[in-house]
Amino acid sequence: MSELENRRRNEVDEKMQDAAVRTFGDRVEKMWLIEDLWTDTRLQGHGCGGALLDTATAMADWAGQSTWLQSSNAANVKFYAQHGFETVATLFLGEEDPSWHKQPVVVDIVRRDTSFLLIARADTTTRWYESQDGLRLTLELWTHR
Repeated sequence: MSELENRRRNEVDEKMQDAAVRTFGDRVEKMWLIEDLWTDTRLQGHGCGGALLDTATAMADWAGQSTWLQSSNAANVKFYAQHGFETVATLFLGEEDPSWHKQPVVVDIVRRDTSFLLIARADTTTRWYESQDGLRLTLELWTHR
């Protein structure tokens, strides 16, 4: 990475960390951050991205935790809003960099509060699935009788 790319990456990291703490306070440590979510362009518009996002937020709901992410694409922010996210902060990147000659990059921080509250854990069923590369997904399902 070039010196300029490193400087920009550091600016993004610092501003994102500061904004997350300013916006969420200590809660940020207990929230789920979706760092990357994308689909192949051939699959866009077919519900795949929405299914991935809904799966991630459902898992956060089961954990009783809110979810947040950042996006520099206005179309994506609209997509996230359709899935229950709201914009809670906006950052501007590049405005303090004298070598940046374009408009600042607008980055929105969006949050979705948990929509599920686990009240009772009567019966627990645990299922786990392991992929070929050793990644394991464990699902605990609770039923209330």
